[in-house]
Amino acid sequence: MSWLDENIIYTTKETIEYLKISKPTFLKLVHSGKIRAVKVGNGWRVPESELFRLLNSEEKLRDQRIHNQDLKEKINGKKKKI
Repeated sequence: MSWLDENIIYTTKETIEYLKISKPTFLKLVHSGKIRAVKVGNGWRVPESELFRLLNSEEKLRDQRIHNQDLKEKINGKKKKI
């Protein structure tokens, strides 16, 4: 069974609406491999699990950036006190 068989499948339009992004942004994500999708006719099909994976990875990336910024501020704050 493939990864498509176990998921709800979204069309290009549904995916764009779900993620609230433009079609060019969607295509960039697909062509860069950030979203796994299957070309069907003139459109793409994206499993729901891919959308969850993308959103989860973006959230983790955002959290890591916040953590890194906090560390920089702590380091810079300590340097100024010395």
